[in-house]
Amino acid sequence: MDEPKLRTDERVAAEMKKVPLFFDIETAAHPRVKEWIVKEKPDLASVKAPGNYKDLKKIKTYIQRPRKT
Repeated sequence: MDEPKLRTDERVAAEMKKVPLFFDIETAAHPRVKEWIVKEKPDLASVKAPGNYKDLKKIKTYIQRPRKT
């Protein structure tokens, strides 16, 4: 039985399905990256502990813990 006639791009796509692709991506930090990082303290005025927190020490710890900005 003859194989169906495939266009060139379809033939390449069919062959690519048979071959696994591997990528080796090399990365490195830019030498001046520290110049672009801005570290601002978060506004803790809007941070509230969950309503079920009753212990004042736990509430204070919750509010002052580090946060993603």
